[in-house]
Amino acid sequence: MSPGKVMTLDDMKPAIRQLLVALDFPHSECHIVHTDLQLKNFLLPGPEPGYLSRFEEAEVTSPSPRKVLKDRTIYRSLGFLPQGGLPILADFGEARFGDKEHIDDIMPNVYRAPEVILRSGWSYKMDIWNIARGAWDIVSLRTVIDGKNPNGVFDDRVHMAELVALLSPPPPKFREQKHLSSVFWDESGTWKEVVPIPDITLESLAKTVEVEDKEGFCGGSGRPCNGTPRTGRRLWNHYTTSG
Repeated sequence: MSPGKVMTLDDMKPAIRQLLVALDFPHSECHIVHTDLQLKNFLLPGPEPGYLSRFEEAEVTSPSPRKVLKDRTIYRSLGFLPQGGLPILADFGEARFGDKEHIDDIMPNVYRAPEVILRSGWSYKMDIWNIARGAWDIVSLRTVIDGKNPNGVFDDRVHMAELVALLSPPPPKFREQKHLSSVFWDESGTWKEVVPIPDITLESLAKTVEVEDKEGFCGGSGRPCNGTPRTGRRLWNHYTTSG
């Protein structure tokens, strides 16, 4: 799957259900956290063999553009349309054992969960967070988080301010447990204005999403972001009972 290639919500649901089933095995049986769930690691079935044969014949009769250098040849990248079907999880290179909490830095910048930004313990919930983020990116042209400061540099302060705008300030118990919470909030839980909190909502970002129950979609996207459910199996149960 690729960013900017939007599905409808109805098309997205079977794909997410499949990912949740796939995620349950490493969580429940292998006790590992993937940590790098993003669209490029959700693989769809390749094209039919006949399509590849026609592509090979076309390369012989009309070669695709290329740049020939002294030591190598650079070919223009070509994308193949998938034949349809459900995605599978790929790239477990950043996986961690889930039988203990971790504090190391994980996830691509725009996908990072609050626990990662605040350098506090994280475990299986990080994968649930990213499944929700991936679901949004499948149906929307705009990712939930931008995270860049006025200089165009990704900034944890901007990232956290956007999360506060979208999901509301975290409860006191959450702040008290997080190592770097004092960087962003004072003892009373007031935002320290490290950067302004933007005027955005999940509903405003979902304007281009094709779905009748937009409020329900935004609520479903936010549910894993608030810390529950903990594993792929529980989120799978939520999806299968909610339609």
